[in-house]
Amino acid sequence: MGLWALITLVFLLNSGCKQEDELAESDPVAPVEAVTEGRKGELSQAGNKIDLKILYAGHPGSDRERDFSSFLRTHFSEVSVTDLAAFQEREADGFDVVIMTYDGDGFKAPRPRFSPGFSKPLMTVGVPGAFICGSLNLKMGYL
Repeated sequence: MGLWALITLVFLLNSGCKQEDELAESDPVAPVEAVTEGRKGELSQAGNKIDLKILYAGHPGSDRERDFSSFLRTHFSEVSVTDLAAFQEREADGFDVVIMTYDGDGFKAPRPRFSPGFSKPLMTVGVPGAFICGSLNLKMGYL
């Protein structure tokens, strides 16, 4: 379930956050059912939400946090929000995927650290991803 769920999450988030006027003009997000159709257990019984627990770590009170959390709560069975600046690895316990992003001055963004044993699927958006990749000596950095 993990790989397909993560692929679905990436697909959903790839569309980006839309402004209210764009949302009114656009069709509902139909690909969720198409991508997950036929995969037992990935859609919850309540409201056809994807049965994943998502932890969103971002910039508290920002427009980005409001947009992401609203979007995620529409499509996933459980979503919790935390402050990226105060993030601790143990917060990810009990969640299937962690999403990290931050808006504002990128170079003032928090720089979370991870132990070598951290094994949760982690999706980073923007500057936090580059910081994390750099601290882990990965070649991804800024793409």
